[in-house]
Order: sequence, then C-alpha cells, then structure tokens
Amino acid sequence: MIDARRAPSPMETFAALVRAELAAYVRGARTLIWTVLVPLFILALGEMQVPAALRNAPAPTLEISALAITTGAFALGLFGYANVLANYRERGIFQRLRCSPAPTWQLLGARLLVQLCGVIVQAAIVFAADEIGYRIAPTSPGIWLGIAAILVGGLAALALGQTVVALARSAASVTAISRLLLLVLFLLEGIFVSSSRWPAWLHHVADWTPVRLALRLTTDGLVLQHWGTVDLQYLAGLVAWIAVLGYVGLMRFRWQPE
Repeated sequence: MIDARRAPSPMETFAALVRAELAAYVRGARTLIWTVLVPLFILALGEMQVPAALRNAPAPTLEISALAITTGAFALGLFGYANVLANYRERGIFQRLRCSPAPTWQLLGARLLVQLCGVIVQAAIVFAADEIGYRIAPTSPGIWLGIAAILVGGLAALALGQTVVALARSAASVTAISRLLLLVLFLLEGIFVSSSRWPAWLHHVADWTPVRLALRLTTDGLVLQHWGTVDLQYLAGLVAWIAVLGYVGLMRFRWQPE
C-alpha cells in the first residue's frame, strides 16, 4: 500500500500500475482467447498436419510449438495490447491517469510488462500441452535459447501493436487493422496456405518480416538448441524492427482521441 501522507516513489507508483493492469488483464474476456485458446488452436492444427509416423518425434512437435507461441504472441500484441490501449484512449482513461503522480512512461510500461508476462504464460501453456499430450519438452540449452527468442519476439509483437494504436485514429480502426495484420501473419507463416509456390523474391521479403524472424529464432532455439551466424543476423534484424516500430509507436502515440 502507498502511504497517502507522502509522495509515492516511482517504484511504488509503477508497482501500483502493474497490479492494476494485471487485474484488468486477468479479468478481461479476451485474455482467455488470445493467451490460451489461440496458441493451443495453432498447436492442435499443426499436429494434425504432421504425418502419423512423426507425430511423437521431438523436432516436428517443437517446430509447431514455436509456431504456436509466435502466432500467439503477435495475436496478443495486436489484440490484447493495441486494442486495450485504443479503448483506454477513447474512454479517457489515459487522460485521468496522466493526472496521477505516475510519470508518463510508467503508464505504457506497466501495460507492456503485463503483456510480456502474458507471452511467457502462452509459452508455458504450449510447453505443458507438449508434455501432457506428447511427453515432449524442450531441454537445456534449447529451453533457454527458446525463452530468449520468445521474449525478443514478444517485444517485436508489442512494438507492432504500439505502432498500430499510434497510427490509427480510433479503436474501430485499430481492430480493423489488427484483423488485417493477423491475416497477413497467418499467410506469412503458411498456416492455412502453403508458401512453397511463392516466387523467390517474395520468400526473401517474407523471411525478414518481424513474425518470420521471431519464428525462426524460436524454432532454432527450441529444436536445434543453438544459434549460428544466421540466427545472429535474424536477431539483429528483429532488434532493428523493435527499434523502428517502438520509435514510431511511441513518438506518434496520442494520449487522447482526435
């Protein structure tokens, strides 16, 4: 509890914001969909496409797990993060919060931290499903490389969501753009339509999109259990995306509706 007789410290205000955001996150009806159901749906869908002879093999299952985690992270960034910020803005919540003792950076930082924890929870749910359903789990050092890739991919997903809410004028626009981007994400990952017939130039472009970079890093960490030179290039590319999207999303962010 914060003592009302004195000015709260930055750590106290940030902790209070995190608790409030965590409570809102847990109570939200969309939390179950984007945190739990989406990655489990992708995991089940992917396993159905694996030949029966390979279904219990570690590599194919962990590859599909990486796909489920990456898809869930970007779905959470677009809908669980961007839409929440857009609704906060339209309902005037940000304007009221800016009158509080909390610095401006803490208002977004608390939500970012809670959403990033949601990405970790997604990964834990997928790993638990692998263990229960297939007796397969990532092993060290793959688990640690995978978690590192999941965190970086989660930051990229949140940076993308931040950019969407910064550039869109209304909550309805954020929802429409998020749906379109989620469809593009599915196409890039080849979930519903195979990318094997794409021209070479399109493959090259797709490989350097944030979602494909995050997917490759997570897959290489979990399956290969090591990162090579090409993975360091993927990591550099993903960090560059985070920097660009984060800068645009923060610099263009509007605290009140137009």
